[in-house]
Amino acid sequence: MKQEMSGPGARRAPRFADAAVRVEQLPGGGMILRSPQPLQPYARCVGEWLERWARQAPGRTFLAERDGTGGWRKLNYGEARRRRAPSARRCSIAAWGRGAR
Repeated sequence: MKQEMSGPGARRAPRFADAAVRVEQLPGGGMILRSPQPLQPYARCVGEWLERWARQAPGRTFLAERDGTGGWRKLNYGEARRRRAPSARRCSIAAWGRGAR
């Protein structure tokens, strides 16, 4: 089912790969399934997404949950980045210093 949205809350449709698979039969009845689509560049970890979006769109909602009154409690990317645990920040800085990306 395809939904079209317009207006201030509109989001573009997610992009999915074509439904295709390469099958390699193995002796003994097993098989290996592979996608014919080449793997595109991706983030090393979820923390990289947080850093990227905290720079590019710090006011955009990162997490949201319903509060007791039916409203929303929201945390934006910028605030989430500021709230990160100091130990997590030190680990990411140390990894970055070693060339991990």
